[in-house]
Amino acid sequence: MEELTAFVSKSFDQKVKEKKEAKEAFDRGFYLKARTLLEGEGNSSPVRYLRALSAVRGGDDVRAAKEMAELADDYPAMKDRCLTHAGVALEALGRFDEA
Repeated sequence: MEELTAFVSKSFDQKVKEKKEAKEAFDRGFYLKARTLLEGEGNSSPVRYLRALSAVRGGDDVRAAKEMAELADDYPAMKDRCLTHAGVALEALGRFDEA
């Protein structure tokens, strides 16, 4: 039982460390690094939002538009903000009818 507890604790600690590292990279303006660190962190709405926001801030309009538009329906608390980011990214891509 102790081995299982140690394994779970170590795994949990590593996940927390990775999310913290991703957030720190984002806060420092290293958006590509933040996206990369968040790739293996699952698909919870907050993780998806930070990944998509990294695309927005990093100037990746294609990913920003797609991910923010998809997230809007899955994250009701952030729906308006997601749609705004998606619309701005679509405008930057010249896709005005979709924006």
